[in-house]
Formats: sequence, C-alpha cells, structure tokens
Amino acid sequence: MIKITKSMFRKGWIYFQVYLIILKQLFQIYSFSLELQKFYSMKAILKKKLKKNFILKSFFYFYSLPRLQIENYSIEKKKIFQNRLGFIKRFRSIFQKDMLLKNIFFLIPINYLENYNRISNEIDKLKISDGIYIDGNEVSFDFIKFYIAKLKLNKKKIFSGQHSLRTGIDDYDTFFDYSKSISNYFLTWGWRGESKIYKKFSSLRIFSSLKKYKKIKKIDNQIVSICFILCSFSRVGECLYENFVENKKAEKSRIDLLRILKKQKKIEFFLKPRTGSFLMSNTNKFYKKFNIMKDKTRMYDVFGKFSIIIFERLSLGIVESILLNQPTIFYYPKKLYQIKNKHYRNLLFLMKKANIFFDDRKKVEEIISSKKKIYDWWFDKKNVQIRNEIILKYAKVFKNKDLKIIKKLIK
Repeated sequence: MIKITKSMFRKGWIYFQVYLIILKQLFQIYSFSLELQKFYSMKAILKKKLKKNFILKSFFYFYSLPRLQIENYSIEKKKIFQNRLGFIKRFRSIFQKDMLLKNIFFLIPINYLENYNRISNEIDKLKISDGIYIDGNEVSFDFIKFYIAKLKLNKKKIFSGQHSLRTGIDDYDTFFDYSKSISNYFLTWGWRGESKIYKKFSSLRIFSSLKKYKKIKKIDNQIVSICFILCSFSRVGECLYENFVENKKAEKSRIDLLRILKKQKKIEFFLKPRTGSFLMSNTNKFYKKFNIMKDKTRMYDVFGKFSIIIFERLSLGIVESILLNQPTIFYYPKKLYQIKNKHYRNLLFLMKKANIFFDDRKKVEEIISSKKKIYDWWFDKKNVQIRNEIILKYAKVFKNKDLKIIKKLIK
C-alpha cells in the first residue's frame, strides 16, 4: 500500500487543476476554432484568478513578462565618471565634430552603458513572443524597452494601450509620443484617431477597476461630505501645461474654490493629496483647515465614502466614478491652460452637457450650496444618458470578445 503524504497530495492536486485548465482550453479551441498565440503583457490584471479567466475565455496564451531584478546597478560615481571620460577620449575625433552627441553620451543612463550587457543577456534568455501589450510600463522599466527592441528586430507586433483617460488626447505629451513611436498600433479606449496606428479598442484598466471596486448602491440624498482629489504638480512636466507657472495658477484656483466651499459649515471636507500636490509656499495654515488624507490613500477609501468627489484634472477616476455610481464633479477653470486636442475638447463638451465638468466656480458653488437633493442632479435622465455616451466613446469597458481585434491585427 502506497502512503500518500501531504506533499504528494498537494502536488497531485496542482497537476489535476492544470489538467482541468488544459482540458477546458482544448475544448475552447475545438468549439471556436480560434488560433492560439503566445502573447506577453505587463498588465496587472493578468494575475491570479483574473488571469486564469482571461486565458480560458480568450484565444491567447497570455504570459506576464517577468519583472527582472536587473536594474539595480551599483552606482559608483567615480568609476562611472572615469568610464565615460575613457569613452570620450577613445572617440575624441567623433565628439569634436559633434558636441551635442558628446553631451548626450556623457549623460546616457547607466542601464544603456555600464549595465547594458547584464540586461541584454537576461533579455536574450526570454523567448520571443508573437507580440506584447503595454500601457505605460515601457516608460518606467528599461528592461521592457530592451525586450521591445528585441521584438521589433524580429518584426513582431507591439500593441500600446491607452494608459489613462488623457493619454493620446493631451497636448504635447512626450510619454505618449514615445509610446506611439515604438508601437505598431495604439489601442484607444473607444475614440478614433487620424493615424492608421490608432485602433478603437477598450479599457483594460477600467475592466480591472470594476473587478476591484463595488458599485455604489446607495448615495447621500444631501451633501454631507466632499473629497477633493488633488493632482500632483510638477515644476517641469511631460505636457505643455505642466510647468511651475501654470501649476501655480492651478493651485491658486484650487485654493479659491476651497475657500468658498469651506463656508458650507454643515459639510465636511477631505483632501486626498499625492506627492507634489502642494506647490505654493505659505499655504500650510490654509490646508490645515481641512481633513488631509494620507498620500498613499487608495480609492478603496474614497468611492462610496463621500457624498461628492471633486477632481481638478481629467482623470481615470472620473469615469470610474460614473460607472460606480459615485456623484462626481470635474472643475477646471477657464483661466488655466486650455487644451486644443479635438478629442479632449469633445470629451469636455460631453462632460459639460452631463453636468460633470464645470469651468465656472459659481456653477460648482450652486451645486454644493443648493438645497436640492443630489438625486435631482446625479440621476437626471439627460445627465445619465450623456454619461453613458461618454463611457461608450471615451472609456469603453473591456470585454473578452475585444481580443478579436488584437487577433486580427497580429496576423
């Protein structure tokens, strides 16, 4: 008689589960005659139970590109400095003719010079997939750039997904320009671009959000609490309006609105900041009048916890709020930089019709100070109808059948 240990039972159970997954996948192939492709993705949603569901209901084998721990190169400043000087001396004749190239070479990131061989060797160990889906990860991780380069050299497809509600419809977004330059196709959240690389798709991020957050079943009838979602200000950013002068004007507009709203004594106000939310000096005393949440507070602690949420930048959170039934306002005054992209302006036009977007402070004051019930504003039939139009055109929620679009494009 064979003695079954816990370890043997555990392994057997794992093999049995894998067997069931394979059987189900084979049945899917037989039933729908779909071609299976090996496809890498860096999406966080393709993990655990959701990843299994994704595989079993699609025609792709999705693999998460491993997070390689190869970018922690030890920085010895003196040694790196000497190495760069050595290269400049070696290619002196070239650099003498091109000072710009010399400066670029001197400031090139470590991962592309001193750490290049280490990353490149690890990337070479990865098998070449039929394609990769990215939506912002490529900006943060150099090893992904290395792998993308490998795919492009082998003429594989790069699919760049829209990362945020603003991606692709902003003015002068250098991150987006980079993503577009390396991609065969840019998959939007529902809008149609002018270039052939733009393809109407849907949002995996919103799909993920609807799996994480619960839809709000009951909302406050009267306004008792407001959460102001603060954006992160930078002195020099990736977009035209992301600079110290414009951001200083934006923070002043925020303070002007908060100062007026604070007069509503029966309403409790909370500020949800991010790193860089407070740009102007000598404002600590003013902000202390409000309940300030921790920098890393998640939206789990926001949705459904407040009567109204106010955003000061066009954000994913706005469409999440619409889908989750969270009363929301987007306030962006006229005196701030006005984006000219036609898709952006059309989205604002729809939001204004739906009474979500306001560029006049007095209009926001009217809603907050009104004795009317929230239901009269949020559940107005016209407002609800236009909110649904916004989702359909600019924030379409991903469905498994949408993968057919990728299947068609990857051939």
